[in-house]
Amino acid sequence: MGDPRPEDHPDPGLIEGLEPDQLVATSSRPLPPRQLSAAAKIGFWTLRGFVLLITALVVYSFVVSLRGH
Repeated sequence: MGDPRPEDHPDPGLIEGLEPDQLVATSSRPLPPRQLSAAAKIGFWTLRGFVLLITALVVYSFVVSLRGH
């Protein structure tokens, strides 16, 4: 079985020998975007739609309650 770490991921033995500022510089590199399956993408878009719907309902309820109805 191959090494599960990305090619540019440093060896754990090297990490232990780094100075604090070097450790921060090494660990602050952004990760590449995660590849999601089609089902996960659909799930996240559905969740976004749900959040927008709930937000609209909360804003509507707030506005109606301000009007005193």
